[in-house]
Amino acid sequence: MGQQKNVDARWTQKSNASNFGYKKHTDLTSDPSSVTSLLKAGGATNIQAVAEAGSHGITCAEDWWTIVMGSGYRGTVEQLDPAIRDRVRQANIQQVRDAGIRLLEVSMVYAVAQKECS
Repeated sequence: MGQQKNVDARWTQKSNASNFGYKKHTDLTSDPSSVTSLLKAGGATNIQAVAEAGSHGITCAEDWWTIVMGSGYRGTVEQLDPAIRDRVRQANIQQVRDAGIRLLEVSMVYAVAQKECS
């Protein structure tokens, strides 16, 4: 078996966002202080935010596509023309295969807060 590599599942989103000069939602929710600031800006109080490291192993490149289709990206993918959707699927699988990715970092930030009803 080849060398095992880890990848942050959000790396593509972040790198693409910075190329176009705007902030993606993942930049606003990637660490407890950013989440706290976001909630505070929305009028929340008594905010508690904590990070939890996590990972998800994949046994083959096709597992990545299964994860994509079981995530919030499914709706976006399903809006693509079938031929384009297949090209996107093949390109994703090939990139994961070529990079030898076997472990996805899926860290989360959990938060609770309160907000007065108006």
